[in-house]
Amino acid sequence: METKRPTVPAAEEILGLYYPVLDHGFVSLIDYMGSDESIERAARVSYGYGTRSQSQTRGLVRYLRRHLHTTPSEMVEFKFHCAMPIFVARQWIRHRTACLAEGTEVYFDPPGGVHRRDNQAYKLKIEDIWHSRRDGLRRMRLRQVNEDTLRIQRTRLVDVYRNGPKPVFRMVLADGKQIAATADHRFLFADGWSTLRDAVGLEGGGGRAAWDRGDHYVQVNGREPKLVRIERFEDVGLRETYDLEVEGPHHNFIADGIVTHNSVNEYSGRYSLMPLLFYRPEPEQVAAQSHSNRQGREAESVARETYRKAIEGWQEARAAAAGAYEWLLGEDVARELARIDLPLSTYTQWYWKIDLHNLIHFLTLRVDPHAQWEIRQFAIVMAGMLKRVAPLSYEAWVDYQVCGARLSYGELEALRRLLEVRDGRIAPREDAKVLGPEDMAGLGLSKREASELLEKLQPAERPEFDLDMSRFRKPEEFEERMAQAVPGDFE
Repeated sequence: METKRPTVPAAEEILGLYYPVLDHGFVSLIDYMGSDESIERAARVSYGYGTRSQSQTRGLVRYLRRHLHTTPSEMVEFKFHCAMPIFVARQWIRHRTACLAEGTEVYFDPPGGVHRRDNQAYKLKIEDIWHSRRDGLRRMRLRQVNEDTLRIQRTRLVDVYRNGPKPVFRMVLADGKQIAATADHRFLFADGWSTLRDAVGLEGGGGRAAWDRGDHYVQVNGREPKLVRIERFEDVGLRETYDLEVEGPHHNFIADGIVTHNSVNEYSGRYSLMPLLFYRPEPEQVAAQSHSNRQGREAESVARETYRKAIEGWQEARAAAAGAYEWLLGEDVARELARIDLPLSTYTQWYWKIDLHNLIHFLTLRVDPHAQWEIRQFAIVMAGMLKRVAPLSYEAWVDYQVCGARLSYGELEALRRLLEVRDGRIAPREDAKVLGPEDMAGLGLSKREASELLEKLQPAERPEFDLDMSRFRKPEEFEERMAQAVPGDFE
């Protein structure tokens, strides 16, 4: 089937195939939109695809990455299907691109008013939900839309995430409702779910919002289905942003009176039976707590006997949890309750859509040697997929962020005491001397900063995140594995 959109042969080769990660996990590139040319086109906005040489495209992509001009890279998007242990998922989910701005009001119904037809929504600002976290909110019911009937129903809050400052647009509707969100946030349009960028071509910068000014309608809060036309968009600049995760099967909620979607669709243990697959670390990955890093582990593995006892304990706990889960299902206890004691090692899965800018932010943190080993394995595979979709952006990312380093004023001053620019060349200073701890302290560097500078200056090998094509599998293999791990027939 022919297409007019830009495609990349190396990406097409792996599209829809599944790459195994850990013992039961996987990553699959389900779809992508755009390429390195899309970044150049967005930056120059003056020509069609294929009109520039690759060297010109490479030069611009590297310039943009070097100077952190990241907006053009938001024109490239990825959609992944991933399966990972829940404890990995909780780390992963903090990297979201679709967000709502601070000040957004989320609609709840108090426990006692859920069944009253005339009850008024209890509104909470999304940042207040984040600050209060789970305190008392578990008993509240979020309003959401049943996507089959388009009627209002209730769901539960799973978690709330703060995603940092992001470029935000205000969408103003004909009835006066308005909401501030990123261009990648999804809303329920007349023809289904879509991001603002995809549905209306929303782009912006410099305080101006550009969009297709045709008639576009989104679903709003109401007892009966109601579509309201979009009146206009306003670029409101950088705002602190948040997102909610809600229970399925419908992953939406009401915010500022408008139906909005969370940006990740996770497997719902409330709606579906959980496959009883658990992560089992290999011996070399079970190590003692690091003495220098509160979040990490030592490089050396624990004794074999300690590992053996750990595995025995984990297996006993998992067998008990799985047995309780199956017993509760057999007693027809609601799935949303039957699952509550399944351990964090249980595998979950989701579809994840993210743009290149935010994917690079995720990968920069998660391919780093200091990241937890398990999530690094997923990030390494996704880096290999990035390399196939946008190889020039991948190259610039590795050069400037993975293998590059940011230097503070004090760090630069330390180097200036050793080096100087002479006749357009870098040369050693004639009065240079060895810099010790006292010298670096005199430049304002703490012991940790001085240690980090020494680490930055150590020789480093440039990583190559190439994928082993022989490891790719068809989706049917993982479907069968998941199906076999689902408990007996409790339908």
